[in-house]
Amino acid sequence: MNVWATACPYCRHELFDLTNFHNAHHQKNAVVLGLTLDFPSFDYPDRAYLADFTASHFIDYPLLLVNGEVASEVIGQAAPMCPLPRCLANITCFCRSVSAAFFCSEVLS
Repeated sequence: MNVWATACPYCRHELFDLTNFHNAHHQKNAVVLGLTLDFPSFDYPDRAYLADFTASHFIDYPLLLVNGEVASEVIGQAAPMCPLPRCLANITCFCRSVSAAFFCSEVLS
């Protein structure tokens, strides 16, 4: 699960690794789920802009449009962040909420 924004330079830097991880694992045991918010307003992102951005950056994992409030409910904070460990080879799942933990256990089982 990755909370991210198109205007966040750190988020943009992670796109390649997240896409590669998703492509390597989505048929077997894990998916990347992007929770996309507008930054710095923490509001819902513009759908048309996001569609163009994802096409131009070859993002093919699922994206959900969220605002800061929804992001906080899921991961405990609204700021763009990727709670995945840097070493993606050893990842299982990282979750901060009951609903996210249920989702992850279903994906990995």
